[in-house]
Amino acid sequence: MYGREKTNAGFLALATDVEKDEEKTSEPPRKIKEILKEFQDILPDDLPDELPPYRTHQHEIVEEPGSKPTFGAPYRLSPTELADMKKQIEYLLTKGLIRPSNSPYGAPVLFTPKPDGSLRICIDYRALNKKTIKNKYPIPRIDDLLDQIRGATSYFALEKVQFLGHIVSAQGVHVDPKKIEAVRTWKTPENVKELQQFLGFANYYNRFVPQYAKIAAPLTDLLKKNTPYKWEPQHHEAVELLKQALTSAPVLILPDPERDYVIEADASDQTVGAVLMQDQGNGLQPIAYLSKKLHGADINYPIHDKEALAIIIAFKTWRCYLEGRKTIVYTDHCSQKYLKTQPSLSRRQVRWIDFLETHFHYDIV
Repeated sequence: MYGREKTNAGFLALATDVEKDEEKTSEPPRKIKEILKEFQDILPDDLPDELPPYRTHQHEIVEEPGSKPTFGAPYRLSPTELADMKKQIEYLLTKGLIRPSNSPYGAPVLFTPKPDGSLRICIDYRALNKKTIKNKYPIPRIDDLLDQIRGATSYFALEKVQFLGHIVSAQGVHVDPKKIEAVRTWKTPENVKELQQFLGFANYYNRFVPQYAKIAAPLTDLLKKNTPYKWEPQHHEAVELLKQALTSAPVLILPDPERDYVIEADASDQTVGAVLMQDQGNGLQPIAYLSKKLHGADINYPIHDKEALAIIIAFKTWRCYLEGRKTIVYTDHCSQKYLKTQPSLSRRQVRWIDFLETHFHYDIV
């Protein structure tokens, strides 16, 4: 994908093939070639022959006060790794990018495999990292990163690209086929830890799965405190249903902030759920699904309050999209249509209506 943000800050992103043998659909646009040519000095084919010149601001690792130099014994390596390490060190020495050192600091070397089968040399700086004063900064949400893709003026040299476990295309976002294959072959969890791993994986993609909380409820019940881990047919069924839902997950379109939104909300005895949609010229299409398992007093709500709770949770979850835009809410419980005009409301219902009226422009139909 090649793109440039609508704001003053720009970027040039290089996308790799989703499938190794997938053919590129077109050559990069002429404008992209011009940009690459203009900045070819910062996009070399090989490493430079020397370190960059001295800069006004040099990189510095700031350690906690009173820290002593960290060092560690080298790890034992296989003959293949030793040969590769020698080759890479000689290459970096020849390039002038490293030099022999008598520093009191030291860290062992290890290797990680690259996708092409070669080895990537790594240095284990964990001991140093423990004593380093950390820079605190917010980590962006994956949902926000995906949403920003629509906000860029993009040129595609590929039909689809891989991004953080997702496939992004002109049609929208869907689950990476490699992840689908992983969940398809996932073995039955045999203990709490394995079940937590499976649910952690599945929950990462819950926005693709309608009624996720309802499907996963038998499994999450197994994780309750003081609950013995006893695998029953309903647990196996829940795992298979989640696998099926993930392997057949729909393509989710990216939200268009210039268009109105549609929410469909529903509730059952134990869970509530909703889907956020837009019509971007091809009829209503899903942007995201949500579902939540009810706990405590929520379970005892009458069904019309559970339906209202589903609407409230939907607006809270998708507030970043819905505030300032017209939203149509569809519900199968008729009483919700007259929620604002009911003569007698509970304090809970008054709080809900106040929240909706304060922040959103909506109609319930």
